[in-house]
Amino acid sequence: MSGLTVAALIGQSAERLAQAPVAFGHGTQSAFDEAVWLVLWRLGMPLDSDLDEVGHQAVKPEQQAACTALIGERIATRKPAATSRKRPGCRACPFTSTSAPSCRAA
Repeated sequence: MSGLTVAALIGQSAERLAQAPVAFGHGTQSAFDEAVWLVLWRLGMPLDSDLDEVGHQAVKPEQQAACTALIGERIATRKPAATSRKRPGCRACPFTSTSAPSCRAA
């Protein structure tokens, strides 16, 4: 695998998701949104990272492989991104199946 930047990896991941028979709507609205969530999460970056600031950062080959595997798992299982991340929730409001969302509307 050749080295990629965060932005290039997100773009590549979004393209794979857009071509796959997966649905969005569990926290994301599009293949790009989902790619951002999954790539940033797998890289250990905050989900609200400014892509203009982090997009140019290089991704190590092992990080790229981990992200590629996660996107592959998402496509193969069709499980929502929140399930793949093992952190269900709506946007920044995490919750479990036995409780109400942990944040309140402002």
